[in-house]
Amino acid sequence: MDPKNLDIFNGIREVNGGGAKLDVSTVGRQRSESSLTFLGKIASDDEKNDGKDSEEYFKKKMDEPVQTLGASVMKSRLKKIVLISFMAVFYSIYLLFLKLEPQPSMDSPTSLMLSEFCQVISTKSMLVSSFILIWTQYLVADKFVLPWVYRNHLKLSIAKRRKTICYFVKTVTRTAILTNCFIMWDFVSSDEIRFTCAGEGDKVERTRAFGQLVTLALAMVMWELSYMPELSWDMWAHHLIICFVIILATEPSLDIYKDKYYPKFVFILAFGASWAVLSEFGMLIYHETPKSNVRQQYLIIGGILVVKLFMFVVFFCLWAIIFLIKHFHHMNDQARYVAVIVCIGNISVEAYMLRTAISIFLHKRKKAMMQHQSDYYSRIQT
Repeated sequence: MDPKNLDIFNGIREVNGGGAKLDVSTVGRQRSESSLTFLGKIASDDEKNDGKDSEEYFKKKMDEPVQTLGASVMKSRLKKIVLISFMAVFYSIYLLFLKLEPQPSMDSPTSLMLSEFCQVISTKSMLVSSFILIWTQYLVADKFVLPWVYRNHLKLSIAKRRKTICYFVKTVTRTAILTNCFIMWDFVSSDEIRFTCAGEGDKVERTRAFGQLVTLALAMVMWELSYMPELSWDMWAHHLIICFVIILATEPSLDIYKDKYYPKFVFILAFGASWAVLSEFGMLIYHETPKSNVRQQYLIIGGILVVKLFMFVVFFCLWAIIFLIKHFHHMNDQARYVAVIVCIGNISVEAYMLRTAISIFLHKRKKAMMQHQSDYYSRIQT
């Protein structure tokens, strides 16, 4: 006898005076338990294999109702409010740092130093504070928020869970960075950016917003590289370029720091990159969505592709290049050559990432059309 059927025969056979009596309900129950045990084994194996995608788990569970994060956000107002509220709490903490504006006095020496961007604490303390806040976001998102909104979050493979957590954290931090860019809105029309810790309040506020922008952006990319060192080469290149730009822009010992045009170049790149908050939130939902939900994945990737095209064309290709051409000969030697290298490297990496997004979009579009046709023919036959 086949070993896998042995338990079923043992469960349905009741010996009474040497005879065997068939119990139909017992058969169904035993078969169901056998099936669940098999699926449970698959789910257990997926958790043990960190490198494997948990899509196999979703495929085996298609006969059970699976509530994705996307479905929760779209269908449940309560869960939508909870998800956005937790993000808003951490976002408000970043805004609190901006509001902690010191009085220009010797009791708060950092308020008189441009190298510290007029912050109530030094940039090094701000960097450490950002790291602590990011790790706090990670713990809250992984242990409370995502498991509550998406019930299968803890059953995902380790690699996929880490991706979703990263997108949760980056959604909050990029929202704060985008807010900083809007605080510095006057820099859009001004080619020169001069920082000051004295004078009108708006000028000091823009200086402090620029300081938080570069500090928070540096903390975010360094945290992601240390938390997920297995990132692809294009993500490593992208994040290292960000570190390169920020460190050179804030190092007082270099002539780049003294250039009045280079901060505007950094502002253009940061303003463009901050719009990726839309794609980060989309990728959070995408990675929590099983492959069986092809239409939702297709729509999410389509929205992300539109955002990436907007960023690439408007900010990185048009605005940044036109600005460099216009002020190339007005920048000092260090600033102009570093800006050109950064611009070329950033466009190259962003173009590769855009190409990848287009390939994924076309693939999902093809699968969505095939599924639509299959559903159409199924409805005709029924």
